[in-house]
Amino acid sequence: GQVELLWPLVKRKICCCAQSSCTNCAPGQWSDSTATTCAANKCAAGYKCTGTAKAACVAGKSAAQGSSVCTNCAAGTYQDQAAQGSCKACPSGKISANAQAVVCTDCPAGKQSSSATACSACSAGQYSVAGAATCSACDAGYKCIAGIRSTCQAGKHSAASVSVCTAAACTAGDFCPGNGVKYSCIAGTYSKAGAEFCIACTAGTYSDAAQSTDCKTCPGGKYSIAGADSASDCEDALCEAGNYCVSGVKNTCPIGKYSTVGESECSECTQHHYCSGTGHQQACSEGQEQSLLGQSSCTNCPDGDWSSSGAACGTGNCATGYYCKAGVKTACLSGKTSSAGKSLIGDCVDCAAGNECITISNVHSVAACTAGKYSLAGSSACTACPDGKYVSGSGSTTASACTTAACTQNYICIGGTRTVCPAGKETVTAGSTVCTTCPNGKYSSSGNSCLGATCSTGSYCIGGVKHKCPAGKYSAGSVSVCTDCDDGKWSPVESTASAACTTANCGAGYFCYRGYRSACANGKYSAAGAIYGHQCLSSLCPAGYYCLAGAGKTQCQAGKYSLIGSSVCTFCPSGTFVASPGSTSSGNCGSCDAGSYCIRGIKTPCPTGHFTSAGGKGACTACANGKTTTETGQQTCVTCPGGYYCRNGVDTKCPTGKWSSASSSSSADCTACPDGKSTVTMTPTSQAASEIGYCTTTNCALGFYCVGGVTASCPEGKYTLSTGSTDCGGNCPSGKYSAKGARSADDCTNTSCTAGYYCAGGLKTACAAGKWSNAGSSTAVDCTVGLCTAQGSGVWCMNGQLVGAAGTAGAAGIAGSAGTAGTAGASGAAGASGTAGAAGTAGSAGAAGTSGSTTTTTTTSTSAAGPSVIAILGLVFGIIGCVLAIWALCKGKESK
Repeated sequence: GQVELLWPLVKRKICCCAQSSCTNCAPGQWSDSTATTCAANKCAAGYKCTGTAKAACVAGKSAAQGSSVCTNCAAGTYQDQAAQGSCKACPSGKISANAQAVVCTDCPAGKQSSSATACSACSAGQYSVAGAATCSACDAGYKCIAGIRSTCQAGKHSAASVSVCTAAACTAGDFCPGNGVKYSCIAGTYSKAGAEFCIACTAGTYSDAAQSTDCKTCPGGKYSIAGADSASDCEDALCEAGNYCVSGVKNTCPIGKYSTVGESECSECTQHHYCSGTGHQQACSEGQEQSLLGQSSCTNCPDGDWSSSGAACGTGNCATGYYCKAGVKTACLSGKTSSAGKSLIGDCVDCAAGNECITISNVHSVAACTAGKYSLAGSSACTACPDGKYVSGSGSTTASACTTAACTQNYICIGGTRTVCPAGKETVTAGSTVCTTCPNGKYSSSGNSCLGATCSTGSYCIGGVKHKCPAGKYSAGSVSVCTDCDDGKWSPVESTASAACTTANCGAGYFCYRGYRSACANGKYSAAGAIYGHQCLSSLCPAGYYCLAGAGKTQCQAGKYSLIGSSVCTFCPSGTFVASPGSTSSGNCGSCDAGSYCIRGIKTPCPTGHFTSAGGKGACTACANGKTTTETGQQTCVTCPGGYYCRNGVDTKCPTGKWSSASSSSSADCTACPDGKSTVTMTPTSQAASEIGYCTTTNCALGFYCVGGVTASCPEGKYTLSTGSTDCGGNCPSGKYSAKGARSADDCTNTSCTAGYYCAGGLKTACAAGKWSNAGSSTAVDCTVGLCTAQGSGVWCMNGQLVGAAGTAGAAGIAGSAGTAGTAGASGAAGASGTAGAAGTAGSAGAAGTSGSTTTTTTTSTSAAGPSVIAILGLVFGIIGCVLAIWALCKGKESK
């Protein structure tokens, strides 16, 4: 009994039957409660058993099965959990330097894990990041010191596995901006070793290849703008006139010399021109000359001589009306003139009688007096003949030359001008100053006397004006008042005799009195030839017609009727109609038929989906929901057919992927096909789906999947495994891709997995920035920096796109509009016979330049070469005149 009471107090001890105490297990062993023996397998791995207690090993320690103590994890191992039977080895890049480690620590940047217990420094030309198992070779464009990698500074570069950056490594023809990458200079730029950026070629030079280390000079006579990238950029046009270009340098021509476009040396200034140091040759001014070559100024012509610009002085060339002295040409005063070759003001003499000598702004002119004027000697202006007198010839020298007889009849003469009298006026005698108005009943054409015959038939003439006789009147000519038509008759405008007045012209529905015609009032009508308003009667506007003032009598249309004397027709009542025109009462309107509706007197069949079951209806009724009609004009509705739903009488076909049974009344009655099935595509002519049997897997075609009655294309990179699919279960093979709607793996192609991407598992992923791939790549490893570099200088690879690459050729621009006509060139200087110049290239339209000096004539015409504009216009008008003459001749033959 004592043993039974003590048993619960004694744990993990073994007892023998009828014993008074238990025995402790040996170290490393353990026993269950009430056990008679101890065993090592009862002390589990991760625990220590001392014989009196069992405890779990803490983190950093471990124990095998049957252990009496926990053992510290050795250096190079760790254990981050309690009650573990063994320790874990530190992974690559991590160490534990001491025993009993709970965690392993990362090797710091610049070091690698040479063993599980210690980190070692990277060798020269290598680097590592924190936690790296091994050191990596230093990349080109970087420097690696004490195992730490950093980019080369701007202007420097390095090869791979090198610890230092140098300017020499950033080679001539390249530039290093400080981002670890060495770029090639593009054409049009150059660099020396150690450049942070490329330098554009200066004006007059060019580089025509990438990685240029210097620029080339343009050939003689050519020049370029800064940054030129080919020899073709060196152009003649950029070496402008007035300059010469040698060894890529543009210089201005010195005094006494000039140049044209694209010259490598300057030419001596030609005769009668001067070159003042601007590089351009300028013609000597009028009144100057220069007989020597290469001069910077001109000399004045001798007194009495003169020259045009750029020409030699001619002996005695000072023009009539001027005197020339010290290179200045001065006009004689108004009223005086001179002969050619004069040099003094005293050489100017009185203007000859019959002429006028005028000087305005140093421009002198001498002109004979025109008709109607005369002048005495020394006159600066001609004098007009006295009013009422005239002289026909020019150059008259006295007032007596002006005579009354010269101012002929039907003209007036005022202030030396003779003016013809206008139509409707005349003068009775010669020498008149005022035209008088023709008497009433007479008329005149311009420059002729007033006559009765000129006031023609169908007209009347008052106060010198000829008027047409108005409608309802007539005249035989030579009158001042037109005659009224007889009552009840009417005539058109400009009638010449009473025969033009007829009752037919007065017309039915009107009455005509004393030359005036008036319309009958609304609802009334008259016979032709009525004289008075009371002759317009309601009885004459019969039933079935309506009468409007000025519009006459009009028959009522179908659907309307009218009574006697109506000015408007009336519609038949709602629900009735009349099909024929000219109805005379509402009794002519019949009841509408069943299946139709009648409104405004017109019968119309009920539209599809509507009906009338009885006659006399003014509107149709929509069929009940779920019903419709199969055609127009129906009296009853029928059940909505399967494959449709009918609402308010309108039958609508269920959409693609859905079906319906008969009597469906809304879109909700259209049932979706089971997943993986669909109907044919619904069009106005396709068969409606009237039962579920119209839903088939065949209609859910390859390249599509069907869920809930909706058919959708497979997304890019995926394809269907069969018809009737509920999803697109096929992924394109690695390195291949597809457009939307792929039907099978055959639709996946390498070309669809475009360059700059890699494709795997049905996904297309862009290469990382700075990398590129060939079409059909399958992993990120296929994206390399080298393939990006191969795309060309200055091209960046980003998000599967080439940035900075040449774009596709743009569409051709629209044709430009024609340039405006150039202005006429100025007169050219006289020149010696020159050789024919080479044909010039076509230039843009603009102002015409001055005439060249290679002509053999003494002066160059200011007009364009070839036929003059006036001559061309004369030819055109002559041709038009011939055509009109031929036409008139043909018309004359037709009239005969």
